[in-house]
Amino acid sequence: MRRRSLIAAAIALGLVVALLLASVPTVYRLSILPSFEGMNAGVEGFTVDRFYRIDQTPPDGYAWLSRDPHNAVLEKDLNPNPNARVRVEVGNPVATSDLLSQGKKVDYWVKDGDQYVHVSGEVVTYTVHVTLSAAITGTQWPEYFSGEKIWIGLASVVWNKAMQEQSPVSGRPSQLGQAWEAPLAVYITSYNIRDPGDHGKVIPSYSGRFVTLYSSPEYAGTVTDLLNSDLNATFSGDLRPDTRMQRSAYFSILLEDFGITTPLSGWFGSQAPVVDYDMKVYALRIGKFTYTNPDDTPWAKRLPESYDPWKWLKDWWSGVTSWFSQPLNLFGTLVVLLIAAIVLVLVFLLATGLIVPLRAWSRSRGGNR
Repeated sequence: MRRRSLIAAAIALGLVVALLLASVPTVYRLSILPSFEGMNAGVEGFTVDRFYRIDQTPPDGYAWLSRDPHNAVLEKDLNPNPNARVRVEVGNPVATSDLLSQGKKVDYWVKDGDQYVHVSGEVVTYTVHVTLSAAITGTQWPEYFSGEKIWIGLASVVWNKAMQEQSPVSGRPSQLGQAWEAPLAVYITSYNIRDPGDHGKVIPSYSGRFVTLYSSPEYAGTVTDLLNSDLNATFSGDLRPDTRMQRSAYFSILLEDFGITTPLSGWFGSQAPVVDYDMKVYALRIGKFTYTNPDDTPWAKRLPESYDPWKWLKDWWSGVTSWFSQPLNLFGTLVVLLIAAIVLVLVFLLATGLIVPLRAWSRSRGGNR
């Protein structure tokens, strides 16, 4: 009887441990730490037959080599040919000064219960950089992406314990609350593609284009997991001017035909497209954030990867030209070549017998004197 009790206890303990282990990913789901208050951005996932979050297992033939929302790498391998890889790098949005919109005040009323609340806000702008680049994984007819969508998430993050004193509303005393922000629109201010080859097609692909924002890419993304914390309501209630506005939004980039081009099986090198986007994000902000992103680090342009079967020859030639670029090396080489030329001429004269008539001619000239 005692033995059965011990066995039952062990089984129960094992079940408890298994449940605890299974609940760890849920308990610690908010693994991305918040940075500055305000707009954040990152890769949420991709769509092939349906949407797959960056932290979900992708379908057969696909794999996340990097699940970092700011530096994601997606691999495609559906056949025996070398696989395809795409890097998606997303910069953290930086608050920028836009003379047409920055600080533009927004003023409206909303009904909160039986009362009307006077709300004052402003429109702010951010700059977001996105780079997509193909990685070289082989030289013999590699795969390429054809129709997959990369989803980028925008999320306005609020530090969940930082309260702000709000301005008096309609003559009433100030209230404590948190700032609130909603992305309104995204425009492409700059688009550039380098080394496109035959598989360098993405959509959108022009500057000045308006990028559609969606409420969800089918599922909430990892960047917006930061919004799952219990936040105090802005002011005392819901002060959005439109109930369809939200603190997170999503847009996609279609990999219409994207990957490596290898002319004649790589005999003449490879072309690896790199796409750079500069995007302007408009957002409606109510209240004041504690600290928004002030960073001004330049977004470096990634150079295309290259595969060159004649690289050894070019490296050798580069070494030669580098050697002769030094004056002392050039002078020494010329001296050596001159001595070598003189020796070769003498050897040639001796070998052909031409030096003997020269001696005879010299003696005859001396005899004539």
